[in-house]
Amino acid sequence: RLEGSRGTMQNTAVVVLALSALLTVQAASKAVDWKDTDGAVQQLQFTGIAGAATDEEKTAWRAVDKVTYKYATSGRDVTYDIEYNKVLMTSCGAKGDETKLGGSMYACNKTAFSDTALPMSVFGVERGIDDAPTVPMVVSDHVGFTSYIPIIGSKGVKLFSIVSNAAVSAFVDVIEYDYKTGKPSPKTRHSSTAGKGKLGSAMGGTMTTWGTHLGFEATATDFSEGFPYEYRVKYDGSVEFAQREAMGRGRWSAMVCMVDKRTCMGFVNDYLVMSYTDSSKDLSNVALYAAKVSTEGMISWTKLTGASATAQATARSMSGKTTDDLWEETTAPCAEGTYTTSDGKCMQIKKGMEDTAARLTTSWVAKAKGATKINNVVGMAYSFEAGKVYASVSNLVNFASETDRACGAILEFKVGKYEVPSIDKETGEEAVDKDGTPVMKTVTAHAVTAATIVSALTSVGEECSPNTVRKATVMSFAQYHNTLFIGEAHTANAAVWAYNTKTSSLARVMTYPTGSMVSSLGWYQNLVGDARSFLFASSSSSSIATARGQTGFLGPFFMPGYSSGSSDILPNTGLPIWDATQANAKVSKYADNL
Repeated sequence: RLEGSRGTMQNTAVVVLALSALLTVQAASKAVDWKDTDGAVQQLQFTGIAGAATDEEKTAWRAVDKVTYKYATSGRDVTYDIEYNKVLMTSCGAKGDETKLGGSMYACNKTAFSDTALPMSVFGVERGIDDAPTVPMVVSDHVGFTSYIPIIGSKGVKLFSIVSNAAVSAFVDVIEYDYKTGKPSPKTRHSSTAGKGKLGSAMGGTMTTWGTHLGFEATATDFSEGFPYEYRVKYDGSVEFAQREAMGRGRWSAMVCMVDKRTCMGFVNDYLVMSYTDSSKDLSNVALYAAKVSTEGMISWTKLTGASATAQATARSMSGKTTDDLWEETTAPCAEGTYTTSDGKCMQIKKGMEDTAARLTTSWVAKAKGATKINNVVGMAYSFEAGKVYASVSNLVNFASETDRACGAILEFKVGKYEVPSIDKETGEEAVDKDGTPVMKTVTAHAVTAATIVSALTSVGEECSPNTVRKATVMSFAQYHNTLFIGEAHTANAAVWAYNTKTSSLARVMTYPTGSMVSSLGWYQNLVGDARSFLFASSSSSSIATARGQTGFLGPFFMPGYSSGSSDILPNTGLPIWDATQANAKVSKYADNL
């Protein structure tokens, strides 16, 4: 928690004891220049690095080495040292024997890994069909979205990451970390296999505000694919997971879950879809809404379907069906509520299939109800303190009245209430008060209500300016510190940028080797309660010859103003998770079993 505030959870002493006795930080930190009168760190200020110019720079991982904290109360500026730390790199293990199989796939010596060890700090190996030990393993450098999750149990705090891997037949990896030096380092690679050698096809993803990892499938060719996967890591490193069919199906590209732990918003086939549940943390029983965006950027919502306790099971039972089981052609003129196919056919939902159609053909129903497409959204970030959601767009074409931005754009959404008229139980009509004013009820206080472009972050037209963000992709927001971190998909030395939302200043804080793109960014505040924060970053490589996939972090950011050992470690992202054996287990208990 921030010093001077009062934590949102009790039993602080329990965590202080767990961290001080069982998670000893051995590395000494620089003396902290902080006084009670300084207040919290309001801004992170960077002197950015130039873009890669020399051959040496173009093949290197480069990062700033200093950060300046601006304190909220005193206004003082204090500078600290930081560095980029490589944590994991895709490789072929200790022996490094590789045989090219074709395309970007390489055979890897099968003895390089086991399911319980992580030699040489490497990861990202996909097992063969049916996990047969005689089948060569395959190296994938397409490291995807990564979540970092601390869990408190009988042996203190354990730190895990769940890594989405966007290989041809994708999976997730679970890595456990040591933290003896105050910096996470890989310890154990847990088995991530289930079924036929994979947990699920996971391309992008997000971490929910209750500490679970949502992965998005790369394909949606039939009704068994195209749903978000929810993953939960346990204290022993094992993973529980399930498809979340109730949330809708399609090509998911980005998502955020809000601080109420009931509302999530994401882009599926270029439509902004919101899910809402009356039961906190429960993604199996949600109502769905789609956004309509006016030319002025104002947002209204149209309901696709209501919450249903049987929605997930019903959608799952339709895995062998097709759109013909849900939709039928109508000869009437195409009107609101119908979907026009690419060949001009006018389709309507079959009677009795309304709920299932909304979950299995989500974008069809969104289009039929007049929702607005926002093309090419590839990342989202949420500032719960400022009440804003940011969306990165790889190629913005005619959004509202804006000029084309072929190099991408960042949209800023304002968070606010979504209200609908109340219905009078006696009359069945919309309720009004004694003055005849409609009585409204709030569906969620965490919808988005308006969108604008953050013009200073990207360039207008076809040319990409070297001093602005190019082809924005994943993002993460440093809560309380007014800093938005933005990654690039541009493979000519992709960069990570820091945007100060207070001053509108933009600084390049990292560059990647040629052939890499930023595939995951995550700002982790006071990660294990010892006042250190980290910017975790992952890369996906387009060429095994020029660059490896990698995860690492910029930091540590030792944050004066935090109460070390506070139970309020990540108060609005549902962390830490408490193991079932712990007294505080109910704090992070999940809504359903997987």
